[in-house]
Formats: sequence, structure tokens, C-alpha cells
Amino acid sequence: MDSEGSISTKMVNFEPEDTKVDTLQDSQEPKAEQQQVADEDDSWVAFQDCTIAFAIDTSGSTLGNTLNIEREAISSIWSLLTPLARSRSRVIPWNSTTEPVISITMLPNLRSYGGTYPTSLVQKSESRNTIKSSTLWVLLTDGIIDASEYQQFAKDLALHGLHGIACIIMVLGNTRRSPWDCDISVGVSVFAAVPDRLFLYVDDTSEIAYLMQCSGRFTKILEVQGKKQPVLDTRTLWFDLPQIDLKDLVYVSIPVPRKLGKIELALQGGLVINLEDLWSGQDLGEETTDRIFQHGDNLRSIMLTSQTRGHVESFQNWLKPFLEPGNLQFSAKLEDGGEAIRTIKAMLEEMQTVVIPEQLRVELQVRLRTAHEQNKVNLLKQYEGKRKKSSHRRKSGNSANERSHEPVHQGRFLSSRTIGGLTPDSDEDSDTWKTDKLVRKDRITPSSSTAGVQEVRSSNVVPLFTNDFFKGTEPGRSFDGRCNLCASLDSTLVLFLRDQPSKLSTPGFPAVSSVSKLAYPLAMGTFPETDILSNYACCDSCSFLLAQSGHTPTGDAILCVLPLVSYKINSPAYLKQLRLAFKMRFGDFDTLMVFLAVLLTAKERVAPVAEKEIWHRGNLLTLDANSTSMSIENVFLNSVRSVYQGNAWEAFFRYPLEGFVTLMLALDCMQSQPDLPHGTENVVWQRFLFALTEQYHEYRGVNGPVLTHVAMTQLIMEVDPRDVKQPRPRVGSSMRSFRDLARNMLGDRRPDSRLFLDLDTLKLSPLLKASDIKIWKRLKDKFEWIDTAAGYAVGAFVHHLARGGTTQTSAQAYFAQLMSQKALQIVFLKPSKIDAEAAEGLVGDLPLMDKEGSTQNE
Repeated sequence: MDSEGSISTKMVNFEPEDTKVDTLQDSQEPKAEQQQVADEDDSWVAFQDCTIAFAIDTSGSTLGNTLNIEREAISSIWSLLTPLARSRSRVIPWNSTTEPVISITMLPNLRSYGGTYPTSLVQKSESRNTIKSSTLWVLLTDGIIDASEYQQFAKDLALHGLHGIACIIMVLGNTRRSPWDCDISVGVSVFAAVPDRLFLYVDDTSEIAYLMQCSGRFTKILEVQGKKQPVLDTRTLWFDLPQIDLKDLVYVSIPVPRKLGKIELALQGGLVINLEDLWSGQDLGEETTDRIFQHGDNLRSIMLTSQTRGHVESFQNWLKPFLEPGNLQFSAKLEDGGEAIRTIKAMLEEMQTVVIPEQLRVELQVRLRTAHEQNKVNLLKQYEGKRKKSSHRRKSGNSANERSHEPVHQGRFLSSRTIGGLTPDSDEDSDTWKTDKLVRKDRITPSSSTAGVQEVRSSNVVPLFTNDFFKGTEPGRSFDGRCNLCASLDSTLVLFLRDQPSKLSTPGFPAVSSVSKLAYPLAMGTFPETDILSNYACCDSCSFLLAQSGHTPTGDAILCVLPLVSYKINSPAYLKQLRLAFKMRFGDFDTLMVFLAVLLTAKERVAPVAEKEIWHRGNLLTLDANSTSMSIENVFLNSVRSVYQGNAWEAFFRYPLEGFVTLMLALDCMQSQPDLPHGTENVVWQRFLFALTEQYHEYRGVNGPVLTHVAMTQLIMEVDPRDVKQPRPRVGSSMRSFRDLARNMLGDRRPDSRLFLDLDTLKLSPLLKASDIKIWKRLKDKFEWIDTAAGYAVGAFVHHLARGGTTQTSAQAYFAQLMSQKALQIVFLKPSKIDAEAAEGLVGDLPLMDKEGSTQNE
């Protein structure tokens, strides 16, 4: 170059390849560079010692000054080399095809013709092997190609393993368009996949060489000039870019070429990744992911390679997990020298005795709480580093995702803005986060979830020791209380999910790892396989240590731990723990529903007072019913409202009794309540009547109409059991009618109707099982009122059930028929209003049980 930033217009006088010329002295190599070269190890080659392959575009568009500039650039670089390196370097002319490889001395003989087809460089073995055997190759072009051609070029370079060789790309063109808009389509395929690269744009008029971007060892040029990596945006002008003298290349040492497979990509820091693993969505591992995001150029290289090889969508899918706010996984590490573990072991040993001396118990609890406080400080410091890392990944990922949609043939493609405006040497996160303030806040402020899925940041959450769980810093839904082990107050409490014996097996129950779809998940809460809740609870800090021991102080085998914190903030962690607890028996939505059923079942059977208080708060139940994105609360409310919406009740009432009761219990824990015209007690009442109808049809289907008539007669008629005889055959007497059956059994007696039916009476009939009464009584006041205030309504309904006559063959159809009767509307909607007189009026017109007409449908 004659002056800084321009290519010399004077051709170098090429010496014969075997001539000894002291080129290093001619180039006046700086002493600083000599020291750098001396310090290099065998994995790097000083620039002047490099074997270089010059791939020169000789297409028709280079005719005239462009081809001259290309020749001059080659000769300028060649002049920097040692005699041995000069003798090994070669020129590869290319256009529509690749011409024979020539020595530098043949450079003046090149002529311009043909088209621009860079793939021709790798189609012939001679040119391909020339690049492969070089330390560095230089691509010179003024060409413009379309997307299909540069994608094919990128794939061919990888196919033949040329993407592990350092490269200089020199694109020649005019500067009428800005650096942001200039066309660089031929060079993008090479720049995308090579870790050590230099991209120059040479003005074909002024011959000034502008550095548009560089990476790897070529950043030494910027360091020598005291310049920073250019950031290309719409405001960038050509004079904003560093202007390069090719002599500055002597400051650069070039890495030895890497042998890479076609699906491998070499990145900064010596990292090599498998692109197919990335594009297929496989987890690359935390260490690899860290190295990708820690160096901004690595993420950019993956993005550029994905764009030039046609895998943009796969790249965007890989980025998705890093873009979600709040998707921060975090595992605590204790750094207290083991004091907490030693103390809790001592406590567990003492708990094996009949009574722990009070003084010793208090002393151990104080030691444990002190260790917890120190571990919390360390926990917050660990989280700070993880949070900053996650924040940087999210910013970088979002920017790269956005940039991946942009064209790759223009200068903007090269911009370091692809990592969220952060250059590789800039800070990843300038936010500050004071752990001492958080610790103080943690001590005085109850925890909670926040409204909506929010970014996991220090302002609204703090980490827990349980892996990947966080609690909110606002009052609300997380459950804080006294720890049973260390006696800390206002600590975040956890549930222990216990393991069940492997031999445990209920016939027909979903198998382990079956991920079954359940028709009635709320009915699954009382099976042995779902009995996963331990009766022991403690704080998060203690649970972290107990989980390592494998057992609670009460002896339960710990399968996993579930902190009582917001589901909305912790949904991935919740599902992970529940999948483990239920051993992948159910799909995700059903897993949540089954767990809700387990919680409501456990609310009744957890014995110790301290644990029972947790459940009576109902905090976690509200969370699971209300804060899931799957709208469990709305599903429940709509189901309850369906009772008064035409025939919509049928799907709701077909839900097994266990599940129905669970759903009604869940209503008490919801923030929203159904707007029902007759209250939730009436929903329970109508479901109870439907249950009676179901049992009636089930009994008749199994035992037939004759025995059903006998059973119902005993229930609704005032008959002394001593007066009821077994049917006895009589000669000439027909037993085909119920009138004959009644006379056979009762003689001429005319029993009175029994109008009041309480639960004890129903329990003696086929209509109500003792096991079902136990389930119904879980509803307490919502059900118990029926026994005291609706006895006449029950009697009226059962009389219609047994005496009304129907042609329906299913319980649903018969119940619908009874619901449609105007006379029975008061029974369905206002049962407590029915007294003896009203009941008499409702059943007075029904056929008598001993009349044949009453059973004509039978």
C-alpha cells in the first residue's frame, strides 16, 4: 500500500520461487511483532510463514481496474511472506469454473471472463486440495450471487472440510451504498463458518480497504490500531470503519487449520460443536452453552452458519428456551464448610431417642439456623452470577433471533449487533444486585408469587435451596411458617413427596412412565399409588439437607421436595417434581389435576396439628386451582355452572363421585366463586339425586325388575319386615304381575307410603352404599344438610323414581326425564321447602306399588 488504507497500484516484482530474498527486512517488520512470533507455540503460525491460497475472481465483471486491484492485493500480501512461504503459496483463478492452479509469477497473465460461481472453487480436486494444504486462504471477488448459490457454497465448504481454515475475504465494489446495505453475498458463506476471519471491503475507486468485521486472531489488527470492532447499523458511514493497510497483517499469527467434519463448527476459545445436535434441539450441555454465550462471536457464528446453510428455523427453535423470561434453572451449592449438614445429622440422631433434652434441642436449632443464614448469603451470591448469565443469554438470544430474520447478503449481516448490541469485549450485564439487601428483605417480608409470568429478576423473586424454585418478595401466595426442625419463623415451608413400595399395584391403574390420558383425573386422589404426601413438613433450608439424607425424621423415603410457592413463577419446576413423584404415569395437565385431588384428600387425613395447619390455610390449593395457564379454575367453575345449562349437566354428573367431591372441595379454595342461582349446596343435592338414580338403574340391571320392585317396596312403603314373606308358588296363580307379587307377599294389607327418607334408611336400600356415604361426608356442611333438612324431598324423589314409570334405559335419560317434570321442580331447586304435606301432594297421584299399572314399563 502506498498510504494508509489504500492498495498500492505498483505491482511487486516477483522473484523466482527458489530465490532467497530477505522479505522480512523489506517489509520492516516491527520489533513488537517479532516478540509475539517468538512467543507463539506450535499451534499458531506467524503470518509471514503461512502457506496461502489466493482464490481470485476472474469473472467478466472484474475486467479492467477490478482485476488489477485484486492482483495488487495478492502481491502486497505475498510480499510479506518468507521465501519458503512464497514458494508454497498458490493462486486459484475462478469464475464460472475453476482454472488450473498457478504460481504467483503467473498472476499478470490472468484475464477476465465468465460468470461468478464460487462453488467451482471446491468442485475440482486441484483447487480444493490447494486450499486444504494452505495455512490461510484469501477469497477475492466483486461478485453478487443469490441465496441458493451462497447456501450451496457454504454447504460445499463444509462438505469438503474447508471451514476449519482461517480466511481473509476481500469484496471489491463501490461505496455509493452504505456499509449497512452493500452487497457481500459471495463472501458471507466463508465468513459465517470460519472462527479466524477478516472481512475487508475495498472501494474499487479509491482502493481504500475498510475493515467491516474480524474475529479470532485477526482482532490483533484492531488492537494495533487502537480501534474497536465496527458495529454496523443504519447510521454507520464508510469513514466510520477502520481503514486497513495490508502490511498490518504481519501482526497476526494464524492458527493451524482444524480438521472438521461437515456438521462441526469451530468457535472461539477452541470450542467445536455438532451443528446437527443444535439444529435438532438436543441439549449441548451447560458448559458448552456457557462458552457459546460468553463469547459474543460464537453465537453470531452459529447464527450466520445457520443462515447460510438454510437452517434458520432450527436455530430459532434452539434459541427459544433462552428467550423466555423467568426460565432460570438454578441449583444451590452449600459453602458453609458442612456445618449445616453436621448439625442436622446430630439432630436426626438425637430424634431417635425417646425425648431430646430441651437444652440440647434448642442449642442444635440455633446452630442450624445460623448455618442456614450463612448458606442463604452464599445462595444469593450464586444466584446473582446465574441471574446475570441468564439475563445476558436472554438479551443476546433475543437480538440474534431478531437478526436471523434479516437478509444475509448485505453488510448488516456481519454486524456484531447480532448479540444484542454487545460486542465480545463489553459487559454482559450492567445491572447491580445487592445480596445484603435481599437477605434483609427475606427476613422481614413474606414471600409470594407475582401476577403474570414475569422475568426472574432480583426485584421480585429470591431463590430457594430446592433446585429451580423461587419465591416472590411480595405478600401473597407462598406459604411461610414455623419450621418443625430448626424452629425458624416465617420460613418458606415445603412438602415432602414420598416414594411408594415398588410392589404396590392397583389393577387397571396407569403404569409407570405410561403418560396416560385420564378421563377423570380428580377421582385419582385416594389410590395407594397417589398417596405421595408425607405428614412431615419443614422449611426449605432444612428440606435441602434432609433430601440428601433420603428420609424425613418420621421415616418416609423422600422422592422429591415441593416448596409451597407460586406455581406461576415455578411451573417448570413444579411439573418436573410432580412427574417424578407420580413416576410419569399421567400427562402434564392430568398430573396437576391429580395432585390437586391428592391435596384435597390429604387435607382430611394429615394428622399432626402442625402439618394440618398448612392445609387449612388452603394457600397452595388456591395457587394450583387459580394460577396455572391451563385455567383449572375456569374448568371447574364452568363444570359447576353446567348444572343449570340445559343438558350440559350430563358430562359433569358422569364424573365419578370421588372426583365430583374433590371438585366441590376445590371451590372453597378458589378466589372466584360460581354465580349460581341456588348455591353450591344445590349442585351437591342434584348430584346426590343423580347418584340415587344411577344406583337404582344399576341394581335393576343386575337383579331384574322383580327384586328391584321388592327392594323399593321395602324402602318407600311403611311395611313391617315381619309381614313380608318370601314369594311362594301357588297352583293357578300368576306371578307375572307386581300386583300378584304384592298379594303373594303381603296378603290383603295396604301399606302406607313412607315419605321421609333419611340417610340411615337409604343406606339399608340398594340406592346408597355405605362406602359412598363416607365419600359424600367429605363435603361436610355441603352434604350433611340433606340428612336434616331434605328428608321429605328425598322421599318424594325416590317415590317418583320407583313409581313414576319410564321407558328410558339409562340413568342419564331417566334423570333428565325426572328433571323435566314441572311438579318436581321444587324438589330439584328448593328441597328444604318440602314438608310432609308437600311430599304427600307430590306422590299422591303416583300409581300404588301393588298396582300393575305402576310397573307397566318393567
